[in-house]
Amino acid sequence: MNRDRPRTGRRALAPVGLLLLLLWGLAGPALAIEPVFIGAEGRRIELFVAQPDAAGRHPAILFVHGFQGGPNPPGGAEMTAGGDRNPLSGWARRRGYVAASISQPGFGRSAGPPDFCGPVTQAAVRAALAHLRALPSVDSGRIVLLGLSRGAIVSGMVAAEEPGLRAVILIAGLYDMGALRPHPNPGIEALIQAESGGSPEALAARSPLRVAGRIAMPVLLLHGRHDPVAPVAQAEAMAAALRARGTDVTLALFESGHSIPIRDRFAVIDPFLERVVGRGTGR
Repeated sequence: MNRDRPRTGRRALAPVGLLLLLLWGLAGPALAIEPVFIGAEGRRIELFVAQPDAAGRHPAILFVHGFQGGPNPPGGAEMTAGGDRNPLSGWARRRGYVAASISQPGFGRSAGPPDFCGPVTQAAVRAALAHLRALPSVDSGRIVLLGLSRGAIVSGMVAAEEPGLRAVILIAGLYDMGALRPHPNPGIEALIQAESGGSPEALAARSPLRVAGRIAMPVLLLHGRHDPVAPVAQAEAMAAALRARGTDVTLALFESGHSIPIRDRFAVIDPFLERVVGRGTGR
């Protein structure tokens, strides 16, 4: 399935975490969400988990954040700060989902260094998924993985190794690192080189297009037509590869750059989840 939805673009005006809070403006008291710490290949990984109000077993969604600059990148806290006022935790809890957000290695209070979506980060995300499956409040057959930007790279790689996922949502990711060499943004190129080494083998280990043939669950791709960080051709190639495999894939394109307006994202994500996952019922 190919869904190409043009949207009215809006220029990003603030860092992602602040933008999320400003655009959503949810009412109600903030929900305090404390992190838990799990292990992945001997490293401490920070994970935030927000439970729905109703008892029973629920679908769950694990968010994997994108790049965060500055001396103290918040990691997974970005998508849970403010509790029910936050676009992820508030939205997911209203759907009856368990909402979880991981701090990638080197971000938040997860042990580093970062490896630009490589094996260490992939192992951390898989450990977070295993933690969610073991929770009594989680329906282990209805877990969704959602990644943004570099989080989409990681999520695409992990999806190939986690056939039990119900669905994967990839937003503004690079899917074939070797096809964009060097990256036109010198800062991003330096980051890739510093964290991954930049060898052909290292880039292949961070290229979901290379493993698209092993991704079986429904996939939703969201991408800006004018993205200067991850060219739209990357999303189109990923969708084509998934479609060739016979995967249920939806490609939604927006008249935006790298940052897709929050409400526009959820206007596409909500019906996708309704179709492939459903709502939490406290069963």
